[in-house]
Amino acid sequence: MSGFTGDQVRRYSRHVLLPDVGGVGQSRLLAATAVVDGSGAAGRVAAMYLVAAGVGTVIVDGALATPVHEARFPLVAGDTGRALGDALAAALGGHNPDVRVVLGGAAAGAVRVTIEDDADDLAMAEAFERGGAAAAMTVHRIAVGATP
Repeated sequence: MSGFTGDQVRRYSRHVLLPDVGGVGQSRLLAATAVVDGSGAAGRVAAMYLVAAGVGTVIVDGALATPVHEARFPLVAGDTGRALGDALAAALGGHNPDVRVVLGGAAAGAVRVTIEDDADDLAMAEAFERGGAAAAMTVHRIAVGATP
């Protein structure tokens, strides 16, 4: 894995072993920008997947000034009452040092993760399944060089 640090080799070794990703695909992911609506449960799960996959910049959009009324993944109990954007930035920011988490302001050329009919009252298992699937499809498109 030429051009990767030792920590990155360890962090992304599983991705590099995937035939459709490899070192080239992981490099594309690290250079990519994705936008996700973090106001719903599935959107927050998708953002976490994008961070874990090493998408270089994850822009979290949506109703970010809204106070957190219930701590749902990846938020914690201490986030209740805090602005959603601040809570998400803290929750997502510490999981992957290669990823920059930005609140609001979709960048030109960014891949938008779309999750239809997302709502905060979804059962967490359903949000996890839907959010993870949307993020996985986005990551795959970026890794193989498909246009958004």
